[in-house]
Amino acid sequence: MNGDPLTPGQLVNDLLEERGWSQRVLAVILGVEETIVNKIVSGKRPVDAPMAIVLGEAFGVEPERF
Repeated sequence: MNGDPLTPGQLVNDLLEERGWSQRVLAVILGVEETIVNKIVSGKRPVDAPMAIVLGEAFGVEPERF
């Protein structure tokens, strides 16, 4: 990762880059629209508890990180 991410969106973006995934790939994995992932990454949508759980499962990290 590029230092410690400051926001949940930056963390998601860093995790995507580490895995070589696009936002579209993550959207398919999560079963959501790509626009939702884009809004999270860009900081325009907060990460609620259910989303933190599925992101944690998708990336293999603790949901609390989001």
